[in-house]
Amino acid sequence: MTLFKTKRLKLAGHKAIETFCSNAYLLDYFLQLEPRLAPQTGVYGEGYEYLVKHFDYNKDQEELVDFAAWLS
Repeated sequence: MTLFKTKRLKLAGHKAIETFCSNAYLLDYFLQLEPRLAPQTGVYGEGYEYLVKHFDYNKDQEELVDFAAWLS
């Protein structure tokens, strides 16, 4: 988010891909989409349960709408 908000879009794109590769569920969760990959594939990364309980960001937060649109 910080890279996007500071207009470093190329780096933000690389970081988004890196984030997806380390935890495939995070971006779907943020964008409030159905997970693209089934949980049994094992690609969700460590901390999946923790994320579901404690991740306080989503696409509908006013200050993140532009970031969510860019990710989509």
